[in-house]
Amino acid sequence: MSVAGVDKEDKWLRERLTTGFQLVGWLDESTLLTSPCMRPPEITEEQLRSHCTYMNEETRQKLKPSEFSEDLWKVAMEDEAEGFNDEPVDITNEGMGTCVVTRCLPIREHREGKGWRTRPCMHASENMINQATGTSRKTIHETIEWLLVMVLAIYDADLVLEMGKRDFRKAFRSCPICPEHWMYGIIVLMHQNKQWAVQFRGMFFGATAAVFAFHGVGAMMAAVVRRIWKAPLARYVDDCFAANRSDVKWSSMRCLDVVSELMGFHLDKMKSANDELEMTVLGEMVSILLASRQVPVRVAKEKAEKWSRELDEILKEGRCEAHKASQFAGRFAHTVGQVANKVV
Repeated sequence: MSVAGVDKEDKWLRERLTTGFQLVGWLDESTLLTSPCMRPPEITEEQLRSHCTYMNEETRQKLKPSEFSEDLWKVAMEDEAEGFNDEPVDITNEGMGTCVVTRCLPIREHREGKGWRTRPCMHASENMINQATGTSRKTIHETIEWLLVMVLAIYDADLVLEMGKRDFRKAFRSCPICPEHWMYGIIVLMHQNKQWAVQFRGMFFGATAAVFAFHGVGAMMAAVVRRIWKAPLARYVDDCFAANRSDVKWSSMRCLDVVSELMGFHLDKMKSANDELEMTVLGEMVSILLASRQVPVRVAKEKAEKWSRELDEILKEGRCEAHKASQFAGRFAHTVGQVANKVV
């Protein structure tokens, strides 16, 4: 940790990695890749605890079986085997007044080349966990433009290049929750038409605190790669990517492999890419055309085909539901920002 000056900028990080990160209250925040943005808690931790009995009853009443309930159970059991949460237990009213429970929701997600999966998302706003969280900064994301800058810089130096990427495995879950906030990390889910409670030891998707906890970790690792090895690297939450000279053995990705293992934050080897002239980054296909010195960016083929099928279905039905229209508006707005005028 005492490298590259990172410990001087984020002194809190060393302690939090040892003792655990906050889940509520004013959060410790990274000064790396953040900007001032004051967002105080809407309620205090004392108010959160005083309302927990009523909120827990409301949460349990809303928890119903769904076609994806068993998917969530399977993920909980896999995470329990890795130590991210305790073994699920039957819910009883005993002790419900001393903790805050969070409903686990199934989010359907389409993965490149792997099809659909169910991802657990905790409703940390429904039980006021997020409202009891305060931040003084906001995170800054490094988007696909950062990769294009790297490519163009290497073009300008008249060198041959290649690209690589990494994806952190269980990024949020690998950030420990501090013991004094374990009472806010209890998740409820359905299994075989019964309600079960799971004590989480690591951060969970859906909590504001999880975003800031891993941002601090990820920003620190990226800073070490940049400052110690002088290697270019961009990071968007848990996705890392870079362009490197082809004649450099210790590429950005290889350096990140070492740093992440030392930190105990593991990378998903199935999503890793090395020595690529074309790869998918943040859902967009980026290509290196060495002869013409261009970097075309386009929507990834699998994503484009999926969107085309959905649009064809809308045209056949002759109507578009409001939620679907909103979904496509978000998709297109994001894609235009990523792809437009990116053939450089």
